[in-house]
Amino acid sequence: MLECPGKILHIELKTTNTYEKAINLVKQMGLQQQVIFISFDLTNLENVKKIDPSLKTGALFHKNTKLQHILQSITRYKVDEVGLFWFSIPNASFIESIKNHNNSVAVHCFN
Repeated sequence: MLECPGKILHIELKTTNTYEKAINLVKQMGLQQQVIFISFDLTNLENVKKIDPSLKTGALFHKNTKLQHILQSITRYKVDEVGLFWFSIPNASFIESIKNHNNSVAVHCFN
């Protein structure tokens, strides 16, 4: 078992056929409590939760995604984290609205 105490590892699922392999690898390595599966394709995250609801997932959103869409996606896909372009956050109330949905907000910086 690989140990990374105090570290959170984000694994981005870029294609729809990789989530099962990624989950199996994470479980083999005993990193379930330290990994958050992230993706722009929210069906990947839905599939992760179907396989193992205890695994953490994070929804990534493109710049200029409307708050209402983000909130609906958080509820529908039961994500544990949200990743946003730092420059697409208009104000503090935007983040507060997301936090009110019981999510930790991760601000990812993308080029």
